[in-house]
Amino acid sequence: MNSDRQINVLPNGRKKLFVILGLLVFFVVVGYGVWLTKPSVVRGGVPLMANVSVVVQLLREEDISATISSYGIVAPLTQATLVSRVSGVIEMVSADIRDGGFFQQGQLLLTLDQADYLIELDIAKAQVAEAQSRYITELALAEEAKHDWARSGRKGDAPVLALRKPQLSAAKAALQSARAAVKRSELNLERTKIYAPYRGRVLNLHVGEGQLVSPGTALADVYATDAAEISLPIKSAELSLLDLRALEQHGVNTPSVAASKVVFRSQLTPDHEWRGELVRISGAVDAQSRQLQVVARIGSPFISDASTQGASLHVGEYLTAQITGRILTSTMAIPNTAIYQGRYVYVHREGKVYRRDISIGWSDSERSIVEAGLQVGEELVLTALGRVPSGTLVEVIAQGANKAEGEHSVGAAKAKKHKQNKKENSVPRASL
Repeated sequence: MNSDRQINVLPNGRKKLFVILGLLVFFVVVGYGVWLTKPSVVRGGVPLMANVSVVVQLLREEDISATISSYGIVAPLTQATLVSRVSGVIEMVSADIRDGGFFQQGQLLLTLDQADYLIELDIAKAQVAEAQSRYITELALAEEAKHDWARSGRKGDAPVLALRKPQLSAAKAALQSARAAVKRSELNLERTKIYAPYRGRVLNLHVGEGQLVSPGTALADVYATDAAEISLPIKSAELSLLDLRALEQHGVNTPSVAASKVVFRSQLTPDHEWRGELVRISGAVDAQSRQLQVVARIGSPFISDASTQGASLHVGEYLTAQITGRILTSTMAIPNTAIYQGRYVYVHREGKVYRRDISIGWSDSERSIVEAGLQVGEELVLTALGRVPSGTLVEVIAQGANKAEGEHSVGAAKAKKHKQNKKENSVPRASL
């Protein structure tokens, strides 16, 4: 029985063996075929196309005029409080001396009651007449005493009392005192009228008609409209951009100081600007800000006329200022719009952009001077890229040699691209 079982098993085992061998051969053949037909990488095929268009600016050195930003409050060059020098009741207040009113130099602003001072003047004049009469009498008596002494035959000089010299001196002094009293009365009478000391404007009026005032009473606060001054704080890092030595040495009225021009603007009249100049440096550092201040002056800013196009400044008004500083030679200035986070830019080289860290020495609202990080002749990317990795492929669509040309190129490039897009959109598409 065992031999019969072995005879039946052998044929089944061979079948399984042939099946396994067949499968192995099949997989080997399939794998070899796959290996023969694998895809191959062709080097130097179709190049990658840049999908970012940029405008660049060729970097170069240039001389620029530094501009310093500051701010300040308008204050009049000349300001005073008109006070009464005599007592009396106010009879008249000019309409031009009301709050905010304008007045001319020498204009009558207020008058006080003059009745008492007219009486005092009449009394003083009468005292002058009386003193003069007494003096003339003493002159005659002194002359008569002199002749009496000569007729008496006495030898030597006559005594002072005999010649009535003390009486004559007293009469003369009384006459001089009476005349001085007249002058004082005339002066007090004149002081009952308050005249404008200069062409100006009223800040505050403190009195009114019918009010009794005494010497020293404040009547009105006024200021001259010929000029205004603004104190401008300067940062310590920007002091070197100003010619402070010229301000200290030459003073206010020196023409050489006029080079430090200042342009002012106000939020109340944003379409108008005022031009002034630096005239001096403050005598001490500000205790709160710890900054040195320079003083600028504007001529006739409080009067609106045709030259100011109806605009005028007001005392206490807040102004922003742009001060023209020194000429910075051989500097590399770039627009602030090309700087990212205040510390890096992108430059273009051989169709790619690369990030470049920079060091900024000075900047204003529009441009910055680069001290380190860029070289003359490199191409600065003006187009806003955001955060892109170095080596990104770009296409240069415009180039400018300076800021003005760069901005013009940006505008021209945008217009060109818009025109191309419009042309592409106008081409009719084939119906599907």
